[in-house]
Amino acid sequence: SLLNRIDNTMRKSVQASDKAEYYADKANAAENNIAIFSDDPEAIRKLKEKIKEEEETRDRMKNVNKAWRKYESKGDDSELKKLGFSDDGIKRIKEQINNSYSFNKQPYPKYIFSNLSQNINRNKKRLKQLEIEAEEETTEKEINGVRVLDSVEDNRLQLYFPDKPSAEIRTQLKRNGFRWSPSKVCWQRHRSNHALCLAESILGSFND
Repeated sequence: SLLNRIDNTMRKSVQASDKAEYYADKANAAENNIAIFSDDPEAIRKLKEKIKEEEETRDRMKNVNKAWRKYESKGDDSELKKLGFSDDGIKRIKEQINNSYSFNKQPYPKYIFSNLSQNINRNKKRLKQLEIEAEEETTEKEINGVRVLDSVEDNRLQLYFPDKPSAEIRTQLKRNGFRWSPSKVCWQRHRSNHALCLAESILGSFND
């Protein structure tokens, strides 16, 4: 899990020469090591699970830092023990903190919180967009004899020409991100309002 990966990051960072940068890099790598593609039918479910895990991880890190402040101020390690830290683990964290930068005096530095919060916010925005797209329906129309299919299922804007388009049209298509798909027998690119505008512009000059 992301929580275990970040916890392992903290323990392994004892041997790192630049602790703060190590934290930041590893936390970011842990977040990005599993890609969720928008055209995955399970993308919304997976993204919700990922956000939940990230938020639980952030809460866990906050609790660890809070328990550490109690340990530092009162010598009470009971909360750290409840969170699963052994005597040896607490000792190693203390050594790491003592050897770190003056502004980094807690188990989880601000670098990790900042990165994780940015990832959570970005994923929430992406989830909202996916939920909007999930309500959309596939549409099609014809422009100058070319069938234009805005396919929600394929997440592609697809152009079906009745015949092979001219070299000039093919060049325009390629310049604007369209690629020939042998399997679909059409020119296509990822669907978006911008893609549709480009297609309308290109096909509008089809007979010129």
